[in-house]
Amino acid sequence: INRPSELRFSSTMTVSTISPAADQVTTAASKTNAAALESSNPLLRSWADQPFHLPPFKSIEPCHFQPAFEVAMAAHLADLEAIAASHTDDFESILGAYDRAGLLLSRVSAVYGNYTSSLNTPEMQKVQTEMAPVLSRHNSKAYDIPGLFEKVEKMYGIKDEKLASGEWTAEQARLAERVYVRFVRMAAKFDRATKAEYADIQAKLASLLTQFMQNVLKDEEEWELILTEDDMIGCPPDLISAARKAALDRNKTEPADAHVVTLGRSMVEPFLSYASRRDLRKKSF
Repeated sequence: INRPSELRFSSTMTVSTISPAADQVTTAASKTNAAALESSNPLLRSWADQPFHLPPFKSIEPCHFQPAFEVAMAAHLADLEAIAASHTDDFESILGAYDRAGLLLSRVSAVYGNYTSSLNTPEMQKVQTEMAPVLSRHNSKAYDIPGLFEKVEKMYGIKDEKLASGEWTAEQARLAERVYVRFVRMAAKFDRATKAEYADIQAKLASLLTQFMQNVLKDEEEWELILTEDDMIGCPPDLISAARKAALDRNKTEPADAHVVTLGRSMVEPFLSYASRRDLRKKSF
């Protein structure tokens, strides 16, 4: 599972990051999470009754994301604050707990990434535009919990000793290294003013990336290459049939045997692979 502490909240996250383990709320914020899972929001309810514990996509609407993120972000920060306040400085209490932190946020983020990368409706665009800087700010805040970096830095400082003594496995030492490096890259060693500036830059980049991704999706929806059946020489029959159906769906009547190739992956990738005409492949590429 991609943990929220390691996420950039990009729109490329997919539902493949979801795991049934996300239904197990065992962190310091368990009471908050449990209450959320009992709510009417399908993103916050337990998915234990769903096939393979997958999200109930039919019940999820764009309006569900913002309140779900608010609950999940609060639970995530509570997890991190509990780690920072811990009086026990061992692997399980610090890095183990950190690796498990924010399960609810991880789950909501995975569904959100799936929607933003495939659903370009005005409602979803509005949610994505509003949430991009909010999620970025949360990400920055998650690396600025008072006392948390000091504990991570301490774990990093002893990793070689623990590995050499056999107390830690190579995987544990690697986790200590990667978490520490991620904190450093997220401005953990900057002064307060520089941290604020860095967070502002990250939020701006998140908004620009969102705008770019929405433009890409719009381009995919609108662009089309109108062909005849002869133009599709070399393509397999199922692709030719799909292109003909796309033409009919778009009310293309000229030429009489119109076929349409779009930028949808299931259409354009096989066209680029099999079409014999290089000039048409070049246009679609």
